[in-house]
Amino acid sequence: MNTKELRNIHALVTGASSGLGFSMAEALLHAGATVALASRVGIKLDQAVEKLKSEGYPAVGRSFF
Repeated sequence: MNTKELRNIHALVTGASSGLGFSMAEALLHAGATVALASRVGIKLDQAVEKLKSEGYPAVGRSFF
């Protein structure tokens, strides 16, 4: 996938702290989208965001409940 394919696309991925949600967020970021990761409050979301940031992606986390 070309990293410019999803430039100017904004996405919110729920359940993004692990599993399929995390994989989808990572794929969207890789394709050039701006992505906010959403999940329940907890350390897993923070760790997921930090992992993506360490890989150079501009990841942002938003927790709920």
